[in-house]
Amino acid sequence: MSRQIKDTLVLNFSDKHSGGNTALMMPEMFQGLNVNHTPFPIQLEIFEHYAYCAEVIKKMRKKKRIIMVENGDAVDGNHHGTHEVFTRNIQEQRSVHIDLVDWFMREIGFSKKNGDMLFYTLGTEIHTRDDEHIIGEYLGAVPHRRGDTLLYAHKALKLNINGRLFWWLHHGATAGDGANIGNAHKNWLKNKFWNKILAKEEIPDVISTGHVHHPNWYDYVAGVGNNWARIRGLITPSWQAPTRYGHRASKDKATWIGMWVQEVKADGQMPDPVPLMHKIDTSKPLLV
Repeated sequence: MSRQIKDTLVLNFSDKHSGGNTALMMPEMFQGLNVNHTPFPIQLEIFEHYAYCAEVIKKMRKKKRIIMVENGDAVDGNHHGTHEVFTRNIQEQRSVHIDLVDWFMREIGFSKKNGDMLFYTLGTEIHTRDDEHIIGEYLGAVPHRRGDTLLYAHKALKLNINGRLFWWLHHGATAGDGANIGNAHKNWLKNKFWNKILAKEEIPDVISTGHVHHPNWYDYVAGVGNNWARIRGLITPSWQAPTRYGHRASKDKATWIGMWVQEVKADGQMPDPVPLMHKIDTSKPLLV
């Protein structure tokens, strides 16, 4: 899987939480079965950045293939009796997400004929249940087989891209806070590195996670004797401004939405990842 040798752009998305009142949606009125919703200003601001990312990637992708990964929490779901969704109908939330991803793929010129590939991973069950399988199948994501069944979302996605081993897991580590920022992520990568050394298994080159909504990038380098290697860890931000729970959990940390773009050249070289981030101003009301 993913062994075509060609300069490649890896697009790391996660946590769109489609259907949420503060989450990315198309810049038009949503018309559901029992509810209509006009985007709040914060949702229009988030879509503006989404469109900016599409514009940048369209320019970056010339003569390159695209591997696009939606790394969990595609929809917000109907969880904990929340009032912070504009529709609790899960089919409508899936439709919101599908429209967003379909729009983005068309904007960047996504084409399977070019070798472009879309993948989904499973997010947090309370949000998504098995909806990422349904969404992935509808959008033509690359499936995997379990017995006679094709599944369109992966618990843990592992791809060899031009000789580089990539992992995607929705749940990983936080970056840490204050003076400890980055330490939790570093120690998590360190644990993955040495477990693979002890097991005499291949060490991944890149591990991408999401879930915590706060971006981070850390390179962990270690080894023994002449055997040294690096793990690049990426935590992707969400496409959702803080909910009431988010405000409580983040403790007033800066809120960024966006994505990472990682290039892998045909010969396996990997430049630094490109952050496409936008800071949300949480000092003003989001839902007016």
